[in-house]
Amino acid sequence: MKEVLVSIADLIPIISEKINKNEKVLLKVRGSSMEPFLHSNVTTVTLVKPEKLNRFDIILFKDENNTYLLHRIIKIHNDIVITMGDGNTRKESLHKDQIIAVVNDYQQDGMNTSMTNKKNLFKVRVWYYIRPFRKILLKLRRFLKRGNQVE
Repeated sequence: MKEVLVSIADLIPIISEKINKNEKVLLKVRGSSMEPFLHSNVTTVTLVKPEKLNRFDIILFKDENNTYLLHRIIKIHNDIVITMGDGNTRKESLHKDQIIAVVNDYQQDGMNTSMTNKKNLFKVRVWYYIRPFRKILLKLRRFLKRGNQVE
């Protein structure tokens, strides 16, 4: 099957319609803000309607710059949600109304990982609490990854 690259902005009406009908939507991840957990052009996420939001859920939302992002919830206070990409060190604040969908699970390297998987949640928590060291660890990861590529 031939792959076609389509802008997320063009897909949002379709995604929103499917999500509002309680259907699941598969979306291939692009960008590096969710590394080391989700990988650009490798990971496919399953999006579902956001029922109950929890800390460490990954959500699809539209930010104040009209950009669509997949980031992890790190705090919820009434109708305000604080998020941060796993590959980022900067937090974003948004209103619950900006949330389009929540990630139910993701697929990469032939494996399916549920967002409620205890092993995955443990890794996510560890990664969150070592965030002061993220920049160093991500640079080291990129360096090692570059060194393993065959030319």
